[in-house]
Amino acid sequence: MNVTINTDASFCPITKAGGFAFWIVCDLGRIKMSGALKESKSAEDCELKCLANAVYTLEKSSINNGNINKIYINSDCKFMF
Repeated sequence: MNVTINTDASFCPITKAGGFAFWIVCDLGRIKMSGALKESKSAEDCELKCLANAVYTLEKSSINNGNINKIYINSDCKFMF
């Protein structure tokens, strides 16, 4: 089974506030989640935390049945790759 993770995050350098959103989709369903990040240091930090949250959520979810062959990640952050 192939899984696609779409991520995006934001960061305000003035307030140091960060937010994230991700969408995980595969043959068994989809998961959407968004929210504020507790600690934010930079835009890149927020993007990496977003991906980490998505992978953790996928690992703990019911759609992870142990048959994941590939995970495709879509992001607008070049720093992540």
